[in-house]
Amino acid sequence: MTGRFYMVTFDLENSKGRTNDYPKARQALQFLVGDGNYWDLVKQCAIVRTNNDARAIMNTLTQQLGPDCNVLVVRLRRGYAFKLRDVDKRAKARDCFQQIPSL
Repeated sequence: MTGRFYMVTFDLENSKGRTNDYPKARQALQFLVGDGNYWDLVKQCAIVRTNNDARAIMNTLTQQLGPDCNVLVVRLRRGYAFKLRDVDKRAKARDCFQQIPSL
């Protein structure tokens, strides 16, 4: 599948007791883009590949998490930089980012 890559992150307001919202967000994104187009790098940040636009991604998360959250969706292009201390997460991120096509 060709598509655009987006970084998706969210912040739960009044997050105490909302631990079930993290898996709900992951499942909603995976349902939207498919398992092969979803990379879960850290708890509140994922990379997705999709033909949808940023608004559709944001709306999907807002529907799952409710209005008490902040959602940031940013389109990614080649020329990225990242730092992850965890070796496995770093390898997963590198694999994901190398798939971003050059424009």
